[in-house]
Amino acid sequence: MSPSSGSLLEHLPLHDAEIERREALAEILPEDAAVLAACWPAVRDDANRLVKACVRRQLEAADIAAFVGGTTTPESMERDMSRFVRKVFCGRHDSDYASSRLRVGFVHRRIGLPARYFLAALHHLQVGLRRSIAAHLRDADAVGRTVAALERRLLFDESLIIDAYEHRLASEVAREHDRALRYASNLEAEVAARTHELEQLSRTDALTGLRNRRAFLDELGRELSRARRQERPLAALYVDLNEFKALNDNAGHARGDEALAGVAAALTATLRDIDVAARLGGDEFCVLLPDTDLRQAAMVAARLRERVRDTCPVTVSVGVAALQDGDHAHPESLIERADADMYRDKRRIHAPDAGRRVS
Repeated sequence: MSPSSGSLLEHLPLHDAEIERREALAEILPEDAAVLAACWPAVRDDANRLVKACVRRQLEAADIAAFVGGTTTPESMERDMSRFVRKVFCGRHDSDYASSRLRVGFVHRRIGLPARYFLAALHHLQVGLRRSIAAHLRDADAVGRTVAALERRLLFDESLIIDAYEHRLASEVAREHDRALRYASNLEAEVAARTHELEQLSRTDALTGLRNRRAFLDELGRELSRARRQERPLAALYVDLNEFKALNDNAGHARGDEALAGVAAALTATLRDIDVAARLGGDEFCVLLPDTDLRQAAMVAARLRERVRDTCPVTVSVGVAALQDGDHAHPESLIERADADMYRDKRRIHAPDAGRRVS
């Protein structure tokens, strides 16, 4: 068996026992191959003319003609059909023969030619070959045996061609199904990624990259619950830029945005990974400091003031508050106390312009 035959037979497991079973279904007789081979010299010329006429008849159908010039040509159609007919009369109907019939079905399905057109062409060939056999074989019994052998052999061929069509179609459907599943999976992953991205955007301050008020309040609730559950301290900082309105009025909003971004960068550089920083709006920032008491929070506030003074065109006032028992019932009370302490810090600044660099 040739390698190409083997690969086709692997698609449709057509072992010798299966071939014998199919031949039995078609009622093929042991002598049929020899009968057809003996007839071939008499019908060869007629067969060639029949093939040309059969191809010409197929091309008269507009939807078949559409394939010509694209996936196939009239000449290749004639060659393929001539080869098909010669094998019927070749006298050897083994696994290579069966594979060639499968190949016909695979090829025609691959180029998109409906099976009905090939089967119709095969019918016209069969009618023409019957007439040719009757014209060249004078013995009525010989004509009967040869025509019957031809019909049985073509019935066997048709069954293989149809199976190949169906198998190819099933493979295409399975392939498209897999492709659709992959597309759906990729789409689902993309939607999930975009949803996560939108969720992050909805919780992030666009200017500073810190959390926004909504995200901060969610974090506040979680941190309060964790602190109570683990009996751990929690502190908050409330940060406000000093003389921010004057900076906007004198240097422009772009300079004000630069100052806000600078304070956000200072916060990020000063805080730990577990700390939660957010821009609540305008020039107000807030920070949650898990596992931090009031004294430690005051030290963080001092470092933050120093870093902002060294890196930004503004200074900041920072209020500090630590967790109290009532904060669990009223989460925002922790932030309100830090806010109130921030105003006290503002009042403690004796020279409002001290440490401020506008340039």
